[in-house]
Amino acid sequence: PSRFAATSGRRLETLLDSQEGRLQSLRAQLPGLLGQLTSLAGAPKDSTVGYYEGVDGLATITERSLRTKSALRLFEKADMDAFLDHDAAEQIRRELALRRITTHQLTNAERLPAWTNVAAAAGPLWLIRHLPPTTFPIEFEILIYDDTVALYNYGAETFGIEIESRPLARMQRQLFDLVWASHSAPMRKIGKRGGAVLVVAVTQAFNPRKW
Repeated sequence: PSRFAATSGRRLETLLDSQEGRLQSLRAQLPGLLGQLTSLAGAPKDSTVGYYEGVDGLATITERSLRTKSALRLFEKADMDAFLDHDAAEQIRRELALRRITTHQLTNAERLPAWTNVAAAAGPLWLIRHLPPTTFPIEFEILIYDDTVALYNYGAETFGIEIESRPLARMQRQLFDLVWASHSAPMRKIGKRGGAVLVVAVTQAFNPRKW
């Protein structure tokens, strides 16, 4: 059987002294640790990702694009009226015109009906080219500006993802410009309300299977 016996009270005092010494050591290290955590919290991140749901989410993505310091590049399925109230869409177009923001737009459509009463938004600031759906079907909208790439979808599933990443934005810009220059065809504007029609079909088709 085990036997227990009382030890000297000095033993308890020794244990308390030991714990007190450890506590003082940790307290001495605290300022340096706090400084490291503060610097990490304030350090810039290489990239950030935001997720948005519903029509309100797409409206937020669209409104945030007005902060651009460069042109907008857009793989577009349809105009903003497809997911925004017409009055809200027109307000965005007025802001685009007021801020002199140029939009480069690629579309699979061969003809676009008039889509706005903001003539300035459909003037020289709006550049439109046709991208054959057999070459590059646009099934998901992609918006590129500054260091931001936004991807969004509407319909049965309405959501968007906004990625702020300089390398990604640079790569997507290069991809867009390649497709714009080599695999799309100009469209002729009709009137002052945004209508456009394909002038000449694309002669050079892009076939990813050859890559």
